[in-house]
Amino acid sequence: MPTKFTSTVAKLFELHDTRKAYLQSLVGELGMAWEYVPLMEHIRTFPGCMQADISKKLKVTAAAVTQSTQKLEKQGLIKRIVDEDNQRAKKLYLTEKGLETLTRGTAIFDHTDKVMFKDFSDAEQTELMMLLDKLINNISNQINNDDNFKTTGGR
Repeated sequence: MPTKFTSTVAKLFELHDTRKAYLQSLVGELGMAWEYVPLMEHIRTFPGCMQADISKKLKVTAAAVTQSTQKLEKQGLIKRIVDEDNQRAKKLYLTEKGLETLTRGTAIFDHTDKVMFKDFSDAEQTELMMLLDKLINNISNQINNDDNFKTTGGR
């Protein structure tokens, strides 16, 4: 029998999955996966960043970032330039086509967020933000204080 905690967490997953499906239905028209928009936004914000930076920021594996950047490069949306100081490292930049595509993708994300919050007052949005921050802080503090997580990586 689900507890109120598991029901709440299930609702958070449902929200994530529903938003993801909606975003993909719209971003798919740009010829890419919705996950590429935050990745490309990071490159726009930090031109010349490395794949490891993206992996850390977006909390995804290095392999996932490598696969994504390879696909984006094939589509002509980003370019990877070898770092002069470290021949194995590649700096990432948006191309002109990438910037245009990202602008459209960002507009889709903004539209989606407006749809999600259309019936929320400012006070409700503020309260929700505070509650979500509380959840994030609780689990983050537990990760930081859990010796087992530190030594096993959570396994």
